[in-house]
Amino acid sequence: MRNTILGAFFVLIVAAVATAPTVQAQEEADENPWVYVASYKVPWERVDSLVKLFDRYADPFVTYANENGFWLDRRVLIHDTGDEYNVVYETFYDSWEAIREGGWGDAAWQAVEPDSTQREAAIAGFNWVFEGVTHKDNIYRLVVGNP
Repeated sequence: MRNTILGAFFVLIVAAVATAPTVQAQEEADENPWVYVASYKVPWERVDSLVKLFDRYADPFVTYANENGFWLDRRVLIHDTGDEYNVVYETFYDSWEAIREGGWGDAAWQAVEPDSTQREAAIAGFNWVFEGVTHKDNIYRLVVGNP
């Protein structure tokens, strides 16, 4: 009986030691943010309007989203030459579920631009910039670096 108990104990120790690196690697992987990348082909004649809209609304919008836990961070890249996918949004999330939740944009817009007339004009401006443009979406897992 004593040998059976010692044998079982030994098996548990070996199993714990063998799975420890796997558990640690999984915990580290769970901490890596998800990156939602949306790339757009925006006509160059609309890019200046987009930059003006970003200058006015991007910082407060991102701050609102960060402070309310909707995402970890967002970056917007504008490719200054060529005509391929020249506007790229990189949005960092802490989980797959956070990507899927969405639905908070209206609250963010109301916080960022309380004046409904100005808010509608800003949203119309963004809609005009992105109207009819080709885009693609990709979701990645960040493995090196941080947002």
